[in-house]
Amino acid sequence: MNPQQQPLDDPAARSLLQLAIAGSDDPLAAVLNDVAAHGESAVRSALERTLGCGPETESGILQGGASVDQLLAWKTRAKLAWQASTVQDDRGAALLTYLLCIASALAHHGVGLSSRPRSEVENLLVSASSTLPPRWERLITRALQHD
Repeated sequence: MNPQQQPLDDPAARSLLQLAIAGSDDPLAAVLNDVAAHGESAVRSALERTLGCGPETESGILQGGASVDQLLAWKTRAKLAWQASTVQDDRGAALLTYLLCIASALAHHGVGLSSRPRSEVENLLVSASSTLPPRWERLITRALQHD
């Protein structure tokens, strides 16, 4: 399936993004607090908890080595991890991974992986970028430059 042809009413995507913009109990805020305190290691931990990945996955997301299909698969795994977890830290890690996969697809391939309105996704990316370490912030900046 072409990522841009996903249904606009995808309940899992809607829930993930609504949670990200919710109140102080939201998992994204918690993981971003962890990132603010621990930097790169917190981002790496979020990716590892969600995808069970190593440096190759991190590099694929950051540097564009991951294909659109691979990013879509990782985004889907993040969505499923979020749905399956009841632990706030794991849900936050899944949501951050979800957003980083979307950012990578935009930045490196010019492809939007989210079925949610672009403005909603952009707001979350901007919000997350202010807390992320510089190289992740640059990824999101590049993603936001694509139409």
